[in-house]
This record gives sequence, structure tokens and C-alpha cells, in this order.
Amino acid sequence: MRNIIVMALLLTLSPLGFAESVPVVSVSGVGVVEATPDIAIMKGRITVEHDLPDQAVQSVQVKLDAVIRYLKSKGIETEDLQAAQILVNHKWQYPRNKPRELVGFEAYASFTAKVRDISLLSSLYGGVMDAGVTELESTQFD
Repeated sequence: MRNIIVMALLLTLSPLGFAESVPVVSVSGVGVVEATPDIAIMKGRITVEHDLPDQAVQSVQVKLDAVIRYLKSKGIETEDLQAAQILVNHKWQYPRNKPRELVGFEAYASFTAKVRDISLLSSLYGGVMDAGVTELESTQFD
């Protein structure tokens, strides 16, 4: 019986002795990286209203071409430009207590330009608006 009690004591005390001999290392840290962005993503939209759908498409195409030519003249490379397809929607008017009336067509196209020289950005805003852009989205910096 005495041997059983000694064995039980040894078994219960041995994990305490083992736990003290195992080293534990705990590490934590925080890192902050600050960098000035070197690329700006400019997105915009050109919208044109016209009486006929084909004339609306033609007008928006002319303005989109002018915007792309302007951006290329400022050094934006072709691979940094994207133009979406031109879409056309009916433009309806909803008079009170009358059926809706077709009042024309609205054509629009979107574009995206990756600007690698951020110093050009402020001058590009005014230039694309003069070239025909009707709406600019918030610029994204990378």
C-alpha cells in the first residue's frame, strides 16, 4: 500500500517539475509602413443626350476619343487607358396623370486612366472636363 501512495505522489508531482523546465517564449509587435502613393487611378464618365440614339452614340464616341487623345498627349500610355463600351438608354418624361413620354436618348461611356506621374493629376482634371467628361469619380491612389 505504501508503494501505491508513493507512486501516486510521484505521478502527481512529476508534471509540476516538467512544466518548470520547458521554456516559453512570447513575442508581439506592431509595424507601420508609410509611403507616398506613386500611381493614381482616374475614373470618369461621358454622358450625352440626343433626340436619336445613333446621334447620341456618335456624340459620346467623339467626346470619348477627344478625352483619350488628351490623356495620351499628356503622356498617359495606351496600356494605362481603358474605355468601356458605349451604352444607350431611353430618356423618359413622366407627366402627372399622363402616360410616360419618350423625350430622347442618353448615351454614356466610362473610362479609366492610370496616372503614373501624380504631379500631372491636378492639370488632368480640368483637361478631361474640357475634352468632354461630364462626371469624375473619386481618385484612387496606389
